[in-house]
Amino acid sequence: AASDVYKRQVTISSGMSSEAIASALANAGLVDDASKFNSFLVANGYDMKLETGNFSLETGMSYEEIAKILTTKQ
Repeated sequence: AASDVYKRQVTISSGMSSEAIASALANAGLVDDASKFNSFLVANGYDMKLETGNFSLETGMSYEEIAKILTTKQ
């Protein structure tokens, strides 16, 4: 079914740029477009608040949902 949800672990290490994080999310199938997601992070100020650690995300999450998780300390 197209609506199947998959869990993905994403690791953010210190020094990773928001571009690198967006690329990792795109490669994991979590966002449709790395540059669009990075622009979203920057436009909303999330790029300055990204945390490091292991994050558990699911396919089908909105940009906003993903950004809120990535900016919450693990």
